[in-house]
Amino acid sequence: MIFFHIHEDAEEDLRKLFSIDEAAFKAITLLLSDLDGDVDLLDRLNQHGYGAYGAGKIDVSEITSLQQLGENFWRLKTIQYENCKRFRILYCYVPKIVLRQNQEHYTVLAIVDRNTYNYQPNHEITKRIRKAYRELV
Repeated sequence: MIFFHIHEDAEEDLRKLFSIDEAAFKAITLLLSDLDGDVDLLDRLNQHGYGAYGAGKIDVSEITSLQQLGENFWRLKTIQYENCKRFRILYCYVPKIVLRQNQEHYTVLAIVDRNTYNYQPNHEITKRIRKAYRELV
């Protein structure tokens, strides 16, 4: 079983997005809802390169700068919704073995604008998602 959760920090990002770009907010909210109900799509969330050439609703990529530090962070962008392609959804994957539970976890940690986020460990958003990740594991 796969547990899909939106962290309170990402919920705050969504509230901010609503005030700047309501169409993107609606598209991302719809995408997150689609993900929560689609086991096949959830299974793809830790497959680097999934959707990279337009196959499907999403494009998945590991966050290399954090994966190299041993932290299981990923980003996805939507392919399906044109009006929110500049935004990225940052999330972590926590396998069953780490949690010692019967389900693996995907937790959305942030919604970012690709033009202002650089994925580097010293970026404020990176610090925020790493802190949230440590609290989860």
